[in-house]
Amino acid sequence: MDKQGEMYVLRKLQSMASEVNKIRDIGKQVISSLYQHIIEKHKGYLITKDKKDLQVTLEFFGIQVLVKAEILLTPSFQEDVPASSPTGDIVAYLSPEKEEDEPEKLSSSFKFDELGNIKQSLQIDSFPIYFIKHLIDELLKKGRPIS
Repeated sequence: MDKQGEMYVLRKLQSMASEVNKIRDIGKQVISSLYQHIIEKHKGYLITKDKKDLQVTLEFFGIQVLVKAEILLTPSFQEDVPASSPTGDIVAYLSPEKEEDEPEKLSSSFKFDELGNIKQSLQIDSFPIYFIKHLIDELLKKGRPIS
């Protein structure tokens, strides 16, 4: 690769890193908003177990769920193939019944962008209510025993 090609790749990487950081910051805000909402409004039946920057573990009547903000990348270092901007995805994973099993990804996922738009119609502050309703509905459909 010549010097010009190296500079092009370096600029692409710097641009991509900046966009990833923006998405990461929005993901942290979404998880924090969800965490705060649960603490304030759902103390009796939805418990927060562990919170990190981009994830929180919840418990709903004995069922543990990991909620994560994931960053989706589709990079391209070819000049004629545009890379799409990174996006985020709020995804919930059902903890396995047996420790040796893998967590099960629940069907609902909620894409978000660098502006904080979630599912194109929600904002960070309105997301927790929508998410919790979908999460509870999905857990009830799974038919896991509630303790």
